[in-house]
Amino acid sequence: MSSKRRVVVSSSIAIPALPTIIPTITPTITTTPIPVSTLVPEPTFVPTVLPALSISAAEFKRILNRVLGQLTDKAYRVADCEVGYKISAGIDVMYLNRTEVGSQGEVSVFQIHPIHFDVWSRELLQSNLEYAAQAALALSHNGVNWSAWPTCGYR
Repeated sequence: MSSKRRVVVSSSIAIPALPTIIPTITPTITTTPIPVSTLVPEPTFVPTVLPALSISAAEFKRILNRVLGQLTDKAYRVADCEVGYKISAGIDVMYLNRTEVGSQGEVSVFQIHPIHFDVWSRELLQSNLEYAAQAALALSHNGVNWSAWPTCGYR
């Protein structure tokens, strides 16, 4: 006779619940010195690039005419004299306006002195010929007195 045994498994044993473990990450900040030779140097000051315009002497006279009207020829002579007659020699007026700087910091083809930079923006004087012409008009007392240009004002 074959006998089969039956095994009964009872679940009467209580198994205690395990505590829930939540892993946490604690950030650790460590500083590692960087050798001076691998540091990136701070950028050097780079001036704003002025617009790349080309202005002929004829176009300069048109700009002067818009601002100064009948004083155009006088203002043209003063500006040309101030930059060593380079305008009448055919050198680009906008190039001269951006690059001509006098020994005391005067700028633009009209060589406006730094004492006037509290009223007239140096950057605009060098980048905008119409603005420079407006400054020349104001400094010449609406074209009546060009003595602010002691050498060229009498041309």
